[in-house]
Amino acid sequence: MKTEQNTNTEANIAKLATAKAVAEKELKLVIGEVAPGDYPVDVTVRIVGGLKKGAPYRQRVAAAANPWRLLGLALSKLNASSVEALVREAVEAPAEAVDDEAIKQRAKGAIETLVAATEREIEGRITAAVRWELLS
Repeated sequence: MKTEQNTNTEANIAKLATAKAVAEKELKLVIGEVAPGDYPVDVTVRIVGGLKKGAPYRQRVAAAANPWRLLGLALSKLNASSVEALVREAVEAPAEAVDDEAIKQRAKGAIETLVAATEREIEGRITAAVRWELLS
């Protein structure tokens, strides 16, 4: 006898298998081959294979770091004329003027500190070995 929870789990596994059945590379090719327009869809497919979900893990999310906050805080420590002079120098100075390795390392360390604060728990990855077949 199927319970509602088992049915939901089966439906979720079927949705995951469907999402994993077509590789992203192949999907991009298929999208390129289909002309713009509206297409009715009523097909039956079969997906055979298996899925595996890994355990949750902790990861730093570099994209969530906000380097603009760091820059804003640094600029807030300066008076208006110092900010204007700094911006003017940044625009006018040649790239080599800020090529000091020590400055780069300090900036890198500051950004790494921001990134470290973005650590969060990520759901386990889904991997699949499935085959997609069009039945009708």
